[in-house]
Amino acid sequence: PAPPKTPAALSTAEAVSQALLDYEHRVWSVNLEDDIDRVGHALVVHRPDVVVNLVEQMWGDTTQPSGVTRLVDLYGYPCVGADALTQATCQERARTRLMLADAGVPGPGFAIVRDINAIPSTDELRAPLIVSQAFDDTYELEGKTHALHSRDELVAHTTELAAEYDMPLLIEEFRDGRHIHAVLTGNRVLEVQPLVERRKDDNGQEELVVAQLDLDVAGRIRDLARRAFRAMSLRDFGVIDFAVTDAGEAFVIDVRPAPELGAGMVAREVGNLSEVGFDGVLDKAVQAVVQRAKISLVIERPSPPPPPATEVPPPTPEAQPTASAEAAPDA
Repeated sequence: PAPPKTPAALSTAEAVSQALLDYEHRVWSVNLEDDIDRVGHALVVHRPDVVVNLVEQMWGDTTQPSGVTRLVDLYGYPCVGADALTQATCQERARTRLMLADAGVPGPGFAIVRDINAIPSTDELRAPLIVSQAFDDTYELEGKTHALHSRDELVAHTTELAAEYDMPLLIEEFRDGRHIHAVLTGNRVLEVQPLVERRKDDNGQEELVVAQLDLDVAGRIRDLARRAFRAMSLRDFGVIDFAVTDAGEAFVIDVRPAPELGAGMVAREVGNLSEVGFDGVLDKAVQAVVQRAKISLVIERPSPPPPPATEVPPPTPEAQPTASAEAAPDA
């Protein structure tokens, strides 16, 4: 299923389709256009081996794509990426923080505000702090990060957000530093694609480049990426975002169980920067589903064309023995 019909969404669907075609998969792209009945219709008509869910929102609600994944699952078809429960869990960063902390994966210190009249103590957190609605992607939204240095600032800003957003709110230590992204493919064996860094070029435009890191730091990030992948029950394909301080400390700041594949998005650009290309990384994710779901995937390749016909000259009469000559010994 593809997202609503917008130029960017259609461009993403076309790029993903082409990447899969390059690896000789047969592909059908279906535009849902906010019509949930199209999911079932497409599955019944096409009966795919694997589904790539590109839906980013339904009816303007960005929490609904996991529902599409669940519907595909109910029809009995495997979907690339995490299941619906994991997708919904990772969308609420408060739950993500709790699960990562329980698994011992380092992240920013945090506190959860569930009642605006009972803002928890932040004495054990290191300033500056940031406050956001639990579904906000704080580190990606330019201008939405307000560094708070005092309790009074924290209470005032939290109260302001509570009037605009639903609970819970998330108070976090703001870990400034380099933003590193790890893309992983696989299940039993996890392969970490080249680590990339988000930075600004000379013109102030954001770009993703291969991260130049100390070998020990890079190894630690890869290890933490695998641990976070396991802790959050991701599968097939995922992105783990890090903040890396000048001292080389790495903190997990976000877990993406259904990587965005649009132009400029991390999963797409990591593929472009890797040796196998975007189509190769996407095929690794599809093959992970095939192995997990024990699918016998047969790629139908066209038969090779027959060799060009060549005229063979007839043998000379001297080289052709007669029937009577062959029969003479038997006589």
